[in-house]
Amino acid sequence: MNKDLLIYILGYISATGTVVPFLFGIFRYKYLQVQLKWIFLLFGLGSLTELVSFIYKTLVNPNNVWIFNFYQILETTIIIIFYSMLTQVKLKKRLLYLFIILFTIVSVYQISNIGSARLNDLSFSIESIIVVLLTILNFHSILKKQVYTNILNAPIFWINSGFLIFYFGNLFLHIFSKYLQAHAINAFFELWVFHSIFNIILYILISIGFWKTKKSQI
Repeated sequence: MNKDLLIYILGYISATGTVVPFLFGIFRYKYLQVQLKWIFLLFGLGSLTELVSFIYKTLVNPNNVWIFNFYQILETTIIIIFYSMLTQVKLKKRLLYLFIILFTIVSVYQISNIGSARLNDLSFSIESIIVVLLTILNFHSILKKQVYTNILNAPIFWINSGFLIFYFGNLFLHIFSKYLQAHAINAFFELWVFHSIFNIILYILISIGFWKTKKSQI
């Protein structure tokens, strides 16, 4: 297969694939616990954002980056709320809510500085670090409490794995992309094929997580 065609196909699936876990969420909605409904909301908003950005790009302005910059704030907020609901420690909940406020302030300030035409790289890096830490802490909590006899039946395992792979992988890509943009622009575009792959992996794992909600989670 032609390399450019493969890049295009992966990019297309990456952009539209967010609707897949959303559809799985609709199909399994009555089995979703309250915290999982936040993940359902996340992918519903993700699907809506992709649609709005496509329409805006087609009919108004090719540069639709500002839409994703503001969506990033909503995305991070929802993910942090999701993890805050998984902890019973009030201090941890308050710290997580404080992170939401601080992240929003930093993101809005950064967007106002860089303008609407550039991707908010700083907020993306902060978001990735926060989510990676939250997934690792959650895995540690699961292993420590030993709640599940078969962890593969637990939706949180698949959702946690999806977020960990996606945000850790993209943080790694983001670090190297700065160097490649300056020294090897062709390699930079090829490197971001992996961004599409990480997106697809995320969609698959979240979909499995929603699917597992009908099964016993203990």
